[in-house]
Amino acid sequence: MASRITSFMGFELAEPTYPGEESCMEERSVADLDDLAKTSLATLYVRAKETQSQNPIVRDPKAVEMVEKIGFDFREVARKFHKHDLICTAMRVRRFDEYVQDFLARFPNGVVVSIGCGLDDRFSRIDNGQVIFYDLDFPGVIAMRRRFLTESARNHCIPSSAQDFTWMNTLETLKPRPFLFIAEGVFQYFSEDEVKTLIEQLRSRFPGAEMAFDVCNTYMVKRMSHHSALKETEASLRWGIKDSRDIEILCPGVKFLDDWYYSDKWERKLGLFNLVLRVPFFKKMMWAVRYQL
Repeated sequence: MASRITSFMGFELAEPTYPGEESCMEERSVADLDDLAKTSLATLYVRAKETQSQNPIVRDPKAVEMVEKIGFDFREVARKFHKHDLICTAMRVRRFDEYVQDFLARFPNGVVVSIGCGLDDRFSRIDNGQVIFYDLDFPGVIAMRRRFLTESARNHCIPSSAQDFTWMNTLETLKPRPFLFIAEGVFQYFSEDEVKTLIEQLRSRFPGAEMAFDVCNTYMVKRMSHHSALKETEASLRWGIKDSRDIEILCPGVKFLDDWYYSDKWERKLGLFNLVLRVPFFKKMMWAVRYQL
């Protein structure tokens, strides 16, 4: 799980040397991951490539190491991505880091739960010395994480489907600490009923907690269900909304706090493509939202 790649327009990548292209990969297989879990490899590649770029939007040295050693041919993945897909995905990673940093600025000893964490080393990027951070994903993904990322007294892994709500039992022992739940590149792959049930379970057990996740609009779901970046798997987009406040209707009692669009600030690396993202049709294709449960 964890975060996924989407496209706005068909801009081609230049022909760089892709991370991992010349490395001797260790005998580590991703064959045991199911199709949805394999999509975590896409954003792993993005973080590695962006880390190695000039003036990176996000820095993730562990992603570079994993791409080199994980035992997967990322050249095939890279060829399916467009330049602006990579940049926008890196922007999304940065935005979710900012969600966590904002939460910890208000609640330094808070609990952060990354639903569908994939292979992201977010804890290292946001650690303030007090936060308790949980990474939740399928058992196969967590097993792969543990080959490269070390757990600690304040950073724990939970090998579980997000839909198996028993994982919440462990977290309840940490109340009354404040909670933030994030789901980057996750809910698009859920059905509406699955999203609704998960949010309602969290609201029931952790009232007042904050939650941030990214969404697609309904048109984008139909258009991108078979995006080339997903053709290596059977994963497909399943759920979208038209407006950020739709969640207040879907899950009564949930309070909309704010939303974020890729066009909110001019991103130097996107150049004139920033103007495309400000066209209303493109602006509301993908965005991120934050709520209080």
